[in-house]
Amino acid sequence: MRRSEAAARAAAMQQDLSRAPSCPRHHAQPRPHRGPAPRDDAAARMIATILPLFLLIGAGFVAIRSRYLGPGSVAPLGAFVIRIALPALIFHALAQSESALSWRYLLAYGAGSLATWGLAFAAARGALSMPRGHAALAGLGASASNSGFIGYPVALSVIGDGAAQVLAHCMIVETMLILPLSLMLVDLSRGDIDGETDAGGTAPAGAPNRRGRVVARSLRAAVTNPILIAVFLSLVVKLTGLPLPGPFTRAFELMSAVAAPVALFVIGGMLATLPFEGGPLPVAGIAATKLLLHPALVAVLMLTLPGIPPEMRAAGLIFAAAPMISIFPIIGQGAGLGNLTAAAMISATVASFATLPLWLGLAQSVLGG
Repeated sequence: MRRSEAAARAAAMQQDLSRAPSCPRHHAQPRPHRGPAPRDDAAARMIATILPLFLLIGAGFVAIRSRYLGPGSVAPLGAFVIRIALPALIFHALAQSESALSWRYLLAYGAGSLATWGLAFAAARGALSMPRGHAALAGLGASASNSGFIGYPVALSVIGDGAAQVLAHCMIVETMLILPLSLMLVDLSRGDIDGETDAGGTAPAGAPNRRGRVVARSLRAAVTNPILIAVFLSLVVKLTGLPLPGPFTRAFELMSAVAAPVALFVIGGMLATLPFEGGPLPVAGIAATKLLLHPALVAVLMLTLPGIPPEMRAAGLIFAAAPMISIFPIIGQGAGLGNLTAAAMISATVASFATLPLWLGLAQSVLGG
C-alpha cells in the first residue's frame, strides 16, 4: 500500500513538472546582435595594441625631459639595443625557426624601399634643388624604417614571435642596400656639399682614390654590422644542425624579451634631446614620404609577388609604416643637415601616432587575411 501511494505521489509530481513553464535559461534563443559592435571591437583591439607602445615612448620622453635620467642615458641604452639585444633576438629567432630566409619577401621589401629611395632622391634634387649628398639623405629618411625601435614592437604585438624573423629580413635590406647606398653617395658628394668642386663641377685631384676608400669603408661597415653577423651565425647553426644548450636558449629568450620595451623607451628619450629646426617643406616631404609612400609601395609589391605568407605580408607593411631609422639625425649631422634630419624624425614619429593605426588596420584586414 505504501509503495502504491509513493508511486502515485511521484507520478503527480512528474505531471506538475511537465505542466510548469519552460525555464528561459535553457530554452531562450539568444537575440541576434545588431549595431556596429564588430567595428567597435576592432577599434578597441587597435587601441589596445598601439597605446602601450606609445606610452613607453612617452615614458622615455618624460624621463629625459624631466631630468629624471640624464640625456647621456639615451646613447648607452640605444647601443645596448642595437648591438646586443636585437642581434640576440634575431639570432635566436632564425636559429630556432623551421623556415629559411624568404627571398620573395626580401625582393618585395627591397624593391619597395629602393623605389621609395629613388623617388625621394629625385624629388629632393628636382623640386628642392638639394645637392646629391643631401638628396641621398632625403632618400634614406624616406625609405629606411626604424625597424628595431618601432617596427618590431608593433609587429610583435600583431603577429607574435614571428615578428623577429621578419625583423631580420627588413634589417638585411636596410643594412645591405639602403644604408650603404645612401652613405656612399653622401661621402662621395662631400665636394658638392662642402663646396670643394670647381665652377664646372669637376672633382678635385685624388677623387678616384677617395671614392675607392669610401666604397671600401661602406662595405666594411655593412659586413661588420652586428645584425648581419647574427643572421650569418644563425644560418650556420641551422645548416650544421647544432643544438643550442638549454641555458643559452633561455638567456637568448630573456635578452629578446627586453629588446622591444627598451627600444621604445630609447625613442622617447631621443625625441626629448633632438632639436626641432629646419625648412617646413623638406621636413614635411621626407616625413610624408616615409609614412605614406614607403608602406604603400611595399604593400603593392607584397600583394603582387606570390608565395609570401600572410603574416609576413602584414608585418612587412607594419615595418615599412614605421618612422625613419633612428640614426638618421646622426648621419645628417655629419653632412650638415643635423637640424633638418632631427626635425624630420620628430615630425614622422609624432605623425606616426595617427598613421600607424591606419596601416595596422590595413595589415590586419587585407594583408593578414
